[in-house]
Amino acid sequence: MRGSFRCSDPLTMMCRVVDVARRMDLGFTRLEFQQQGNQGFALDFTLDDDNAQRVNTFVQRVGLYIDLAEETVDV
Repeated sequence: MRGSFRCSDPLTMMCRVVDVARRMDLGFTRLEFQQQGNQGFALDFTLDDDNAQRVNTFVQRVGLYIDLAEETVDV
């Protein structure tokens, strides 16, 4: 499952995303961020789990963080 979020503080958000995944016993095949001009950063990830319920729960939990805005990608 691929996903992407926009954020203004990528290191803090990456730590939070990793913590949510760790608590849910999920792993990543890819986790990176890129600067998006002056508009912040894109935090891109690929989970190594295709279970739709677990993935949706993960996205919902991560989406609760104030600094994140979900990007529309191939999820």
